[in-house]
Amino acid sequence: MTLRGNSSTIITKVEAVVRPYHFLDFDRYIQQSKTKHNDSSKYTMNAVSNELQDATRIMITDIEDIIHRGEY
Repeated sequence: MTLRGNSSTIITKVEAVVRPYHFLDFDRYIQQSKTKHNDSSKYTMNAVSNELQDATRIMITDIEDIIHRGEY
């Protein structure tokens, strides 16, 4: 988006932004995730559960790796 015009036009457009600038890159992904997680069908709940289990396994592995670093 190119902002043209006088400074009051630019200020008005900046003030109209609802989300912070750095958030705009991820807006599409977050909106899709939000829609997916708001769906309460059984398939969607299973998918969310699987994602949480995957994240949990990754976190446990990372924590175990950190704990074992000090055992040399």
